[in-house]
Amino acid sequence: MPRAELELQLVHDFAALAAVSAAYDADMAEILVGILADEPADGPFGELVARLSALMPHVPDQRLR
Repeated sequence: MPRAELELQLVHDFAALAAVSAAYDADMAEILVGILADEPADGPFGELVARLSALMPHVPDQRLR
């Protein structure tokens, strides 16, 4: 696997694990929102943020975009 692809996969894995935690913990959701809010929409988290927002129902969607 090329390095860039592996790095992207690891970043997505981290964000997905954090999102699962955030789905059950409002404090973790706030932390995750803070981390992902600064990411550009066309960055490595852009598409992932859109998919993950559905997992955090107690966080308004507009804060994730």
